[in-house]
Amino acid sequence: MSDWLALNADLSLVSSAFALDPLSHVRSDHGLSLLNKTGSAPGVRSEAGVLRGPRASVAYTVTIEFEDRLHTRRLAVLQAMRTIGIGILEYVC
Repeated sequence: MSDWLALNADLSLVSSAFALDPLSHVRSDHGLSLLNKTGSAPGVRSEAGVLRGPRASVAYTVTIEFEDRLHTRRLAVLQAMRTIGIGILEYVC
């Protein structure tokens, strides 16, 4: 499972807050390593992952369903997911 998750290069949702290289985020980078998977459908954005840091490790799943009629709503969802990621990052560091 870890090998499959390591192939994910999408760091645009929760994991956008971690400032990791999308093509090389399994090995420790600034004390962080990430295994994650993202998914989307019309009006849905989702990410599940494990972030390991110098202080702690966290397994997380975040799914947001929204009315995807306006571009600004989609941007708000992406910002909300990044905000959740910042909280996770602060916890593991």
